[in-house]
This record gives sequence, C-alpha cells and structure tokens, in this order.
Amino acid sequence: MGIYKLPKNQWTKDGRKYKYYWNEKDKNGKWKKSFSKAYKTKLDAMNAEREFLNSKVEFGGDMDMTFGTLTDQYIESQKNKVRRRTMETYLKRRRYFTDFENVKLKDMDGNLYHKFQQDLWNKPIKCSTRNDVQKFLKIILNWGMKMYDINLMKFYKKIEFFKDPNEMKKEKDVYTFEEFQKYITGTTNLNDKAMFEMLYYCGLRRGECRGLQWSDID
Repeated sequence: MGIYKLPKNQWTKDGRKYKYYWNEKDKNGKWKKSFSKAYKTKLDAMNAEREFLNSKVEFGGDMDMTFGTLTDQYIESQKNKVRRRTMETYLKRRRYFTDFENVKLKDMDGNLYHKFQQDLWNKPIKCSTRNDVQKFLKIILNWGMKMYDINLMKFYKKIEFFKDPNEMKKEKDVYTFEEFQKYITGTTNLNDKAMFEMLYYCGLRRGECRGLQWSDID
C-alpha cells in the first residue's frame, strides 16, 4: 500500500489529488493495483488508508513497545526522506509527548489522551500549534500500525482537533497589486524577481515555493 499523488490534469475540480493504493488478486489469481477515491490532502488519504487497513488486516505486533520507542523508529525512518528543517520540526513537536514516552502501546487509552489534551490546552501556544502536535501524533500512530501491524485505532479515534472560539485571528498584511509592483521594482536580481512573482501570482507559501521541482512546471 501507499499514497499516490495524481498528475495535475487528473485533479478534481475541488482540488482532490491524493489516493491510496493496494495490491489484490483478481478473479484469475493475478495481482493488480487498486486505487481509492481521491482526497484533498495527503493526511486525509493516509487516514482513509488506515481505516481501510483496519477493516482488512488482522493486527498483532508488539504491544509492549513503548510510544517513545515507536517515535524513535519513525524519526529514524525519516532521516533520509525529509529535509533538515522538517526533522527539526518533528523533534520540536516530540517534546509535547514527554508524559507518555515510556507508556506501552497496549496501555494507551482514553484517560491518557484526555490528560495529554488537557496539558496541551494549558500550554501558552496557539491553537494551530496544538493541532500540528496532534497531526504529528497521528502520523506516528499511522506509521506504527502500517509497519508493525499494531492496532492503535482505539487511541487514534480519540484524537480531536482543537477549536478555540476566543482566539483572535492573526491579521495579515496583504499587498495590493500596486504595492507589489512598487516593491518588485526595487529588486534587480533576476532570480529574486522570479521567486517573488511566483509567490505573489501563485499564492504560494514559502515552503511550497522551496519544494517546487521541474516536474511541477507545466
């Protein structure tokens, strides 16, 4: 199984572009690759893949492994797959898991999650940061279930993303077209100008711009 990003010409009108796939035998006993429906984000596809696996696979695995050991193994598996900055982000988010690093996987339950959730609420961080921490938690659980056939769905399904109705939305400084034109005239370096125009006209985030490959260019 795995996650597959569709070619741009196959994206749906509402922006769904990720599928998961699996191999199965057809009626003639030959292996074939099957694909799921499309999802908007890679994380959505991963979650759907996990639900699919949970319905098809008999779980076993080492439930005496600690969550800290599972996290170590996930991070180790990503060292040659992600950028240094991404790895630094993983390590920063891991700091929020301190209270259950030494908890065995079989002991991860609703009470543990409730305590973790309350601790996150009490930390002086933005709601979006709390949710980023929980996304990382789900990624680790997904990876553990996929790699070791460990059934962590009871804990996984407890995860709820935070919503803070009292949090003030951060105001953004948005350039008008005239302001952007004035700004870009002060840039003499052709590479810098191309980058700024790419960011402005495509509405890209900095990380998205840095991640562009020639294969992304039509």
